[in-house]
Amino acid sequence: MARRVPALTIVAVVLAAACGDAGGEAGLSLPPADGGSTISQAIGEDMPSGWIRGFIVAERNEPVRICE
Repeated sequence: MARRVPALTIVAVVLAAACGDAGGEAGLSLPPADGGSTISQAIGEDMPSGWIRGFIVAERNEPVRICE
């Protein structure tokens, strides 16, 4: 059975944990109205940054995939 977790949730959790100073100017921004770049757009960029919209699919005994 596949388990789908929104990639934005994973990205938000990782970035929030990496921020360090929760009270400062630097930190996690709100997602853009369109949800950010698609997986295809992010792969096509040399160094993607910002919000990426998609899903992480993790099936038991299978590689983790990022899907649109």
